[in-house]
Amino acid sequence: MAIRIQRAGRVRWGALAGYVLFGVAMFAVGLVVTFPLERVLGQLTAQVSAQTGWRVALGSARWQPPTGLRLGALTGTPPGGPALRLDRVALQVDPMRLKSGVLALDHVVKGYGATATGHLEVRGPQAEPGFEWKGAVKGLDLARMPLPPPGVPMAPWAAGMTMAGRMALEGAAGWRANQFLRGNGEATLQVTGLSVNLPTTALGVLELPLGEVSGEAKWQRGRVDLTGLTVNGELGHAEGSGRILMGTTAQTTRIDLRFNAELGAGFPMRDIVAGMVGGADKPVAIGVKGTLANPVMYVNGRPLSRFMMGS
Repeated sequence: MAIRIQRAGRVRWGALAGYVLFGVAMFAVGLVVTFPLERVLGQLTAQVSAQTGWRVALGSARWQPPTGLRLGALTGTPPGGPALRLDRVALQVDPMRLKSGVLALDHVVKGYGATATGHLEVRGPQAEPGFEWKGAVKGLDLARMPLPPPGVPMAPWAAGMTMAGRMALEGAAGWRANQFLRGNGEATLQVTGLSVNLPTTALGVLELPLGEVSGEAKWQRGRVDLTGLTVNGELGHAEGSGRILMGTTAQTTRIDLRFNAELGAGFPMRDIVAGMVGGADKPVAIGVKGTLANPVMYVNGRPLSRFMMGS
């Protein structure tokens, strides 16, 4: 008799647990079905537009239980310049971090042939939130990226510039509000098949087949230090480092890059450069200094030309 009572008790507790789990499941389903997702996302995009000036348009949106959100195409149009479009965005929220005022998101973003995966944390006042990001981007098709980047005016010599190649990077960064380059971070970069086309130089159309490019970058409060830079392509082989001081425009952004190079068949004005250094097989020191709008190339300390300024 005692054994039957114990078993019956177990059955009753099991049934109760089943009802509780069923109720929790129905509550979750009801929340997903009835939550005004479209309205909340509409308010969010309106807030982003008011604070940044970007116009944001969202495609389809749906929950991915229990704490995920999947968005279709997402398009952002800056105040000036071409729009940026992402094909798909998947977000996973850590609800436990919300208790401490931290929005923690794992994300998978697809667009321009690339997949970006990483972790983003947002904290602090709404007027000037703090961001921390760590992740990786693989397979970015540079030919599909709109130029110039939002908020970056093109220098005269770069008008009509196009690029080709595939880029991958890994990195981490921290910043406030929309001041990404005024924050700090580091990244490793690799580009395969990089080619730059400049149609408006003083030499006419200039094709620069850079080939394989890699390096590391660290930045803090607008100063970007570049190390371990390597270039292998038709232009030749080069190793170097440099620094970029970011300004608000191309005219106020200063660059200082230095390379030890061996000239390749595709190097611009190769015969002139070879004559300056005593032969095409001689190693040369190449520097690029000045502003982003008006760079000057130096060979063994002597200015080569201002051909990149265009006419």
